[in-house]
Amino acid sequence: MMTLLSHEIWVGAVPPFPDIILDQGTGEFKQSADSGDGNTPGCVGALAYKFKGDGDNELKWVVAWSNLEGPDSKVYTDLFDRPMQWSEIRTLLEKDGRSNYQTDKFGFHLEIDIPPRDRTATMKASIEAPFFKAEQN
Repeated sequence: MMTLLSHEIWVGAVPPFPDIILDQGTGEFKQSADSGDGNTPGCVGALAYKFKGDGDNELKWVVAWSNLEGPDSKVYTDLFDRPMQWSEIRTLLEKDGRSNYQTDKFGFHLEIDIPPRDRTATMKASIEAPFFKAEQN
């Protein structure tokens, strides 16, 4: 089970995020690019869910997105076993984000994607465990 730890919305309205995602379950939210001021050029945000990894260590699954007018949409995901800062996540999104991002960390496979030029895009993120690559001799 994953529990919502925190979220940060830099651009756009703040949607209601699922508080809990059950094992092998899904969570959905919809973020509007319109914050009510008529001037919002899209949406940029991130959220973090916490869960227990191997043993008793707490892991934080971060999902971040940028869907602005003009540049291609991009996403970023990561897994942390240490405290993280939203400024660090935003920098990683801007530097490393792309329309499809995958990584393997702490035995988990993380994947996230978003259509690059769709302003009403549906972002999809997943985390799979356990993911252990076979050693090659």
